[in-house]
Amino acid sequence: MDRVLTYRLDLSTGKLTAAEVPWVSSKPGAGPRHFDFHPGMKHAYVINELDSTIVAFAYDRPKGILREIQTISTLPPGFSADNTVAHIHVHP
Repeated sequence: MDRVLTYRLDLSTGKLTAAEVPWVSSKPGAGPRHFDFHPGMKHAYVINELDSTIVAFAYDRPKGILREIQTISTLPPGFSADNTVAHIHVHP
């Protein structure tokens, strides 16, 4: 799907609804796998399983909007073997 979907949670009903902008697209074939917020809730990160990259997003919490600000490889320069990634965790 190459998208990170975003939802709003209604705490009174427990229901999820699509956010104002319901997804952010990733590079075709990247394969977003795991997502984590920075503890300050101003940034979020996704690890892309298929192309071994990390994407940093600015997060507009009131609107639930993610805006890509940087993509970097998880691999050293010149690495050419098969590789996939699975998790990202943000430490306070």
